[in-house]
Amino acid sequence: MLGMKFFGYVLSAHRNFSTKITGKNSKWAQGKYKSGYKAREGEAKNAKTRERVQWTDQQKQVMSAISEGKSVFITGSAGTGKTVLVKHIIKQLKKCHGPSKVFVTAPTVVAACAISGQTLHSFAGIGCAMADRDTLLHRISKNDKAYRRWRKAKALVLDEK
Repeated sequence: MLGMKFFGYVLSAHRNFSTKITGKNSKWAQGKYKSGYKAREGEAKNAKTRERVQWTDQQKQVMSAISEGKSVFITGSAGTGKTVLVKHIIKQLKKCHGPSKVFVTAPTVVAACAISGQTLHSFAGIGCAMADRDTLLHRISKNDKAYRRWRKAKALVLDEK
C-alpha cells in the first residue's frame, strides 16, 4: 500500500511540474525529441549556442554572498528568476564543495521531487514528525545515516515551492 501511495505522489509531481506537453500538437508527439531530430533554422543546436542568462544586480549580490559562505534568503514575485537562480546556485555549490556535500531539500514530497532533492524531514532524520521534541532528538541521535549527513553537509538548500 505504501508503494502505491508513493507512486501517486511521484505521478502527481510529474503532472504538476513536468515541462513536456503531450498531445497531438506537441513537439514531443511530432518526434522532436526522437534521435535524429535536426534543429530548424534559428533554433539552438546545443546548450552552448543558447543565450546566457543576464543576471540582475540583486542576483549577482546573492551569488557573491554565497561564494563568501554566507546564508541567503531569496524571495520575489512570480517570473523574477528565483528558480533559475536557485538552480545556478546549486550547481555552483556542488562545484565548490563537491556533489556529495550539498543537500537540496524541500518541505513536501512534491516540491522535493520537483527539485530532485529530498524532504527536509528525511534529510534531518526526523521522518514523520509526530512526536515531542525530546523523542525526535533521540530518534535523530540514534540514526547513523542522518548523523553522517549532518556531519558531511557543507551546504543545505531549502527550496520552498
